[in-house]
Amino acid sequence: ALLGMVTEELAMYTNQTLGGLMNATFGNATEVIISAIAMVAARPPDFAMLRIVQVSLLGSILSNCLLVLGCAFLLGGIKYTVQRFNRPAAVTNCAMLMLSVMTLMFPDVMENSHDISECRMLGMSRMVSVIMLLVYGAYLFFQLKTHTFLFEGEEDEDEEKVLGLYGSVAWMAIITAFISVLSEYLVDAIHGAAEGWGVPAL
Repeated sequence: ALLGMVTEELAMYTNQTLGGLMNATFGNATEVIISAIAMVAARPPDFAMLRIVQVSLLGSILSNCLLVLGCAFLLGGIKYTVQRFNRPAAVTNCAMLMLSVMTLMFPDVMENSHDISECRMLGMSRMVSVIMLLVYGAYLFFQLKTHTFLFEGEEDEDEEKVLGLYGSVAWMAIITAFISVLSEYLVDAIHGAAEGWGVPAL
């Protein structure tokens, strides 16, 4: 919550498109940090941490696409009779989501429909991840450079800036470092908590 608040403060010093991108990026910083620490902690022959990375990312996607979006529709519908959205931005985001789902499913479909070795599957997964990174880079260039006008909405009323530019950057660095320390403790405690509660590793 603190990281989201600081990100919104920092976004006030940028344009609307870049501010929204910062909210989307740093709003998921906790999941990224936990996933990175869990992947570093995954050592053979115990790969249970990789499953934790997978389910945490899946939970983040489901909560943002279903819970957060549903709550926004519900609360917005209570206050406003008609809600208006940026159609080009919505279409672009839906297309990116569909492309991401298809590329993530592709290796799994190939593994279940063809007799492919584990080495080839690993290579295919890495190739798909590189393609997704390139597509995301092209999307950022499209959103921030060539077609910025499509993503600009109506300007909101000026909100009061509490922290200031340098204060927002400083607090973002402090909170991110604090989250990193807490995430390391969280990952270290997973095995003990699972054994105590009788939760299976996989």
